[in-house]
Amino acid sequence: MSTDEPSKSSRSISNTLLERLRGHDAEAWQRLADLYGPLVYHWCRRSGMRPPDAADTLQDVFTAVSSRINDFRRGGQGT
Repeated sequence: MSTDEPSKSSRSISNTLLERLRGHDAEAWQRLADLYGPLVYHWCRRSGMRPPDAADTLQDVFTAVSSRINDFRRGGQGT
């Protein structure tokens, strides 16, 4: 396994989180927001957005994710 591939345990955690998200688990959604919210916000700010616009975009991103989570399929080999 190359160092770029996620470990089996990290894939299992991700799969578990994905299933919990699909099950509308509030704690899973909070975990997703905690994990990825700061990253998305950082990308928005780095692209030049003002803080209020970055916050609005962050909300839009998570709204889109929540409306399409059941359609999500992993890409790549073995998934």
